[in-house]
Amino acid sequence: MTDVFIGIGYVASLLAIAIAMLKVSDFVRACRNKEHYTPAARAARRQLFESRVHSPDWGFYQSHLQRPVPQALRSLFATANFSASQLRFGEVDLYLSPIDGQALADNWVVPGVLPFAYSDADPIYLKPGANASDAVFITYHDGNDTVELAHSIEAFAIGLGVAT
Repeated sequence: MTDVFIGIGYVASLLAIAIAMLKVSDFVRACRNKEHYTPAARAARRQLFESRVHSPDWGFYQSHLQRPVPQALRSLFATANFSASQLRFGEVDLYLSPIDGQALADNWVVPGVLPFAYSDADPIYLKPGANASDAVFITYHDGNDTVELAHSIEAFAIGLGVAT
């Protein structure tokens, strides 16, 4: 009978230690997040993101596409589109994304493509390749289904509007 109480005490001790370790871990994570998610830190990250969106690296993108960057795509990044908090193409709400090396590295949905926009976490992009068309695609992150949004970047740009 004493062995049973010792066994229960041992299991209870291990459980108490595990709970204490989780509580300490949660506390440390909360402290770290408090510093990381302050309004000033969020504003700085937002400003950096917007700065990257406002200054696409067209030379890098041309090298990535292996063909000239379509003028219609360059026009999407004109100042007028930056004033809208969100854009819309058909039923797809989207926002413009940075075009640079970091954006290529950040794209986990379709490695090897450089999105020029996102809808939620779904990248919107042109396929790279010297002989690839300028069709606009979206790949859904929750199933990896790829859909052609527009047969050309020109058609995409014409159909783009401000989300209401």
